[in-house]
Amino acid sequence: MARQPLAARGGFAYQVMKDALSARPVTPPRDWAKRVKRPQDEKELAAIRRSHDRGQPFGDAEWVQETARRLGLASTLRPVGGPKSVKKSGAREGPQ
Repeated sequence: MARQPLAARGGFAYQVMKDALSARPVTPPRDWAKRVKRPQDEKELAAIRRSHDRGQPFGDAEWVQETARRLGLASTLRPVGGPKSVKKSGAREGPQ
């Protein structure tokens, strides 16, 4: 049995997508469906996961930087955790 996409014509997802995408600011490329169906490579998957996990914008680097600045999301672009600690000279290493 052939699998139907989530947005099969007439389905709820199709209607939501159709309504959301009907007033596009730009015309999509002719090969839009082919691009959307293309599997992502490891670099793209890592960027998608980072965007999802950190709540940061997803797109090319310049757009991500500008969008994060404009929306107050700059913290999502910084590494997780605080600054690296610096060892003081003469300090003992290991448990005290």
